[in-house]
Amino acid sequence: MFTPDYDDYYVLNDYAARFLSDVDDTLKVYFNQVSTMNLITLWEMKNGNELFRPEVMEAICNDIREGKEFSPAEIRDRCNILSYFFEDGKIVADLDVYNDFVAFLGRYRINTY
Repeated sequence: MFTPDYDDYYVLNDYAARFLSDVDDTLKVYFNQVSTMNLITLWEMKNGNELFRPEVMEAICNDIREGKEFSPAEIRDRCNILSYFFEDGKIVADLDVYNDFVAFLGRYRINTY
């Protein structure tokens, strides 16, 4: 069973707060993108998370395509995700997810000066 190295995890909220006032809304948008779910699925499978539930993630992706929204906590809990967790109400994510989030903000020119 894979055990994450939490030294390689970073707080998404703290990064986003440097540029945004609506951090929670932005994180919800990020986590309700099929591309984000695909990255997380790949991460979970690549890192050997035996508890990960890809069939549930596939159903969530289908629902997202139809316009349904999920909280990051609901996605994590339903799919048994290890690539991110919550600490003090903030999302702490593996470096791969963190970098993808930074790129997501860059696509919308949020994190540029």
